[in-house]
Amino acid sequence: MQVFQRAKASMPFLRNAQGSKLLLVLACLLLCSAVVPLFTGAGTAHATNVVGNAPVKPATSGGGCNSSGYVSACISENSEGFIVPDGYVLHSNTYVTAIVLLRDGFNWTIDDLGRSYPAGTHLYGFSAEATAGHWWTTEIIWKGNDGFDPTFSPPLYT
Repeated sequence: MQVFQRAKASMPFLRNAQGSKLLLVLACLLLCSAVVPLFTGAGTAHATNVVGNAPVKPATSGGGCNSSGYVSACISENSEGFIVPDGYVLHSNTYVTAIVLLRDGFNWTIDDLGRSYPAGTHLYGFSAEATAGHWWTTEIIWKGNDGFDPTFSPPLYT
C-alpha cells in the first residue's frame, strides 16, 4: 500500500480517483497477461523437457494396418513413446509362426508364437522405444498353402 501511496504522491494525475483506478486497471492487466498463459497452456512449447533436460519425444508419421486376407499386420506408437507391433487373425485356424518388429528393415524384436489361432485373435509382439530417424514395420509370419508367408504393416517413421 505504501508503494501505491508514494506513486500517487509523485504523479499528479493519480491524485484523483479516476487516475488511481486507471493505474490499478493497468497493473491488473499486466499481471493477468503474465498469469493467464500459465493456466491455458499457451506459450509452453519447448524443445526439451524442463525436468531432466531430456529430448522431446519424436513425432511419427505413417503406420496403420495391412491385410493379407489371413492376418492383418499393424504398427503404431503408444502414448508412452513406444513402437507397438500388433495384428489380428482374420481367417480361422491360421498358423502364426512369429510377429516381428523391424527397424530400418532389420529384425529388432521377435515374438515366437508357433500355433494356430481362431479368427479375431489379437496378436501383439515386443515393443521398442521410439527413436528419431528410423522407420519401423511389423511382419507377421503365418503358414499358408504354399509355405510360410509374411504380411507387413505399412511403415511408421520416427
